Amino acid sequence: MKVCILTIGTRGDVQPYVALGTGLKSAGHSVTIATLAEFKSLVEQHGLQHASLRGDFLKAAGAAVAGGSPPASRNPLRMVQEYVRMASDTLADE
Repeated sequence: MKVCILTIGTRGDVQPYVALGTGLKSAGHSVTIATLAEFKSLVEQHGLQHASLRGDFLKAAGAAVAGGSPPASRNPLRMVQEYVRMASDTLADE
């Protein structure tokens, strides 16, 4: 069976799916992990196929902080705008 697992977020969000994919591969399945490009090596070093998704939730969250200023200056509207743009890219890739 061909299995495609979609996951986004940090390494802590992606790594459990890599473990799941490794188990599925051991059971004879063909596994692709669709996630951010930064996790390509993590996925491939476990013998799984990687498909890139656009979207960086950490970047979207960071967009709320103008110029690296403290959290008190966060702009929630800017964060929502960045998140919507990023989520649109991710959904299009999925």
